Amino acid sequence: MPKSNIKKVSTYLETIVHKSHNHFKGVDVSYELLKYSKSLLNDWKNHNRRSNYIPYARGTIVYVDFGLNIGAELSGPHYAIILNKTDNTASSKVTVAPLTSKTGKYNIELPIGISRLLGLWFAQSGLAHQADFPTKEEAMDMIFRTILEQNSGKTSPAEIAFRHQLQEYKNDNEFILSNLHKHIEKLKSASYFKIDNIVTISKFRIRKPRNKFDPLGKIIIPDLDMDIIDKRIAKHIIDN
Repeated sequence: MPKSNIKKVSTYLETIVHKSHNHFKGVDVSYELLKYSKSLLNDWKNHNRRSNYIPYARGTIVYVDFGLNIGAELSGPHYAIILNKTDNTASSKVTVAPLTSKTGKYNIELPIGISRLLGLWFAQSGLAHQADFPTKEEAMDMIFRTILEQNSGKTSPAEIAFRHQLQEYKNDNEFILSNLHKHIEKLKSASYFKIDNIVTISKFRIRKPRNKFDPLGKIIIPDLDMDIIDKRIAKHIIDN
């Protein structure tokens, strides 16, 4: 029976990948299925282990991979807001309100657009990043150490380290500038939370920050704005 079921699963999945041209509900079908199977395997391997999870404050903006889901359930990656009033390192899940830039019957406008918060973050990060650039004294010290090391006929560790530092600075700078440009273009755009797609998710679905300048998990919506969101959610539940 297990082998028969596995064969059916494989047939169904191959059919949807073929019929959809590997693109359905805005996601890469085969990639999402691969991630899902790997996640299940990791769950099975680690289900008896105690883990410490990242605790999130109420109102934290995160980026969630909702995967490939059924019917009207939300699929794909979306920004989201943490709704839990309390969280801790022992909790493996959180409740989130997904965000969108589109209007809709159940899409409620946020008091402040997400692009404004993200644009401000990257503007401040750009100013702070300038301090990471090597000073004149550091550059001169590297040059003298490189000359001494090269005279020994060996590869210069100082030159390698300095080149790595400059490349890291360049990569971070490109990350900041590209994101700043993207969000400046959307400063006037409104953001909405999908009140009909509020869901409790595993914290494994939350994307980790790419580097120290990535704002995900660090920007928190003010309490007054979160109070407005809570009231709208309560009203939606009572009315429906």
